[in-house]
Amino acid sequence: MGIHPLDSEKAAVELHDGVVYLRWTPGAMVTAKDARAVMAKVRYLCSGRHRPMLVDMARMEGVEHKAREIFAAPWPLTRTAIVGTSPVDRVIVSFYLARHSPVCPRTPY
Repeated sequence: MGIHPLDSEKAAVELHDGVVYLRWTPGAMVTAKDARAVMAKVRYLCSGRHRPMLVDMARMEGVEHKAREIFAAPWPLTRTAIVGTSPVDRVIVSFYLARHSPVCPRTPY
């Protein structure tokens, strides 16, 4: 289906071989607006089907509180793998998982 950049240029979402790929731009600070845009793109690409997702969050700056709340909503996903390259990435994922009950299994790093 191709790459679908978000209006903010902070992320790109792609559906390839049945897998949703979400890539955050290095240095991105994810806002509630960004989170809503990502959720809308993922729902659109999934077209009512539950799919696996791979999130590349390498070198993100962070995720605002309201964005984390939005990401805690149900996703049309079967499984999520989150990858990053720095200790900051690990802290962001650990913080999120400690405060939210994922609706599907997540595999950090």
